[in-house]
Amino acid sequence: MFGRIDELEVQAAGPLARWQVHWCDPRRGVSWYAADPVLAGLPMLAEWAHMHGTQPGQPVLLRADGWSVPEVNGFFASARMRNARAGMRRKYAFAVAVWLGFLDAVGRAWHDADEEDVAGFKFWRMTAEANVRRVAGGTVLDDLVAISALYRWAGVRFGVSDPVARRQVPGPDPGTVTESFEAGPHLVRSKDVKWLDPAGYARWVDVGLRGLDLRGREIDGWRGRNSQRDCAFVDGLYGTGLRLSEWASVLRL
Repeated sequence: MFGRIDELEVQAAGPLARWQVHWCDPRRGVSWYAADPVLAGLPMLAEWAHMHGTQPGQPVLLRADGWSVPEVNGFFASARMRNARAGMRRKYAFAVAVWLGFLDAVGRAWHDADEEDVAGFKFWRMTAEANVRRVAGGTVLDDLVAISALYRWAGVRFGVSDPVARRQVPGPDPGTVTESFEAGPHLVRSKDVKWLDPAGYARWVDVGLRGLDLRGREIDGWRGRNSQRDCAFVDGLYGTGLRLSEWASVLRL
């Protein structure tokens, strides 16, 4: 029933903890299933998946020793996650897997986590020298969004508290307020989206990728490489509307 497996290695204050992200594939055939005497007479995997609403591509988190948290996997089976984009499910699955590995390393159960654990998680992800895979603030912020979504879903069903505390901060407009995470990183790259009309896009390509000045002449000292390839790539993105991951499959180095 499982397809590809992605494994995460998490090392913090305690022993190494490995959490695997499995991706469900209910249509996958298993040759030994029908011949197993223990499983004889039971529904096939595809039937089990249909009865439980399991969808292709649904994440299932398992620790390397086979341990799982049914409540967490229930979150990924929820209507919210079933209706989410594949990229969002993937992002949330890895974020929660890293969080569970961290909790294992510091000896905390997922349902007992509190604000101090979140603060420790942030420090370990961004600052701790023992972590050789430190990340930027934007990644930690994405982690907190996923972790909080899990606990808010689980809070209604299992009575657990969301350890990702929030505080009110001034909103983008005068006199407004919005919520922010207490443990949110202070330095996060702004996602200030700019829309370019065709003329603006053409100017951006000329200046940024071809190394031309505003008169169409090559800039002195321009050291750009593979400008034809780069221009073809961005032209494809701009002209087709495909996602970056989809169009990237046509790029050949």
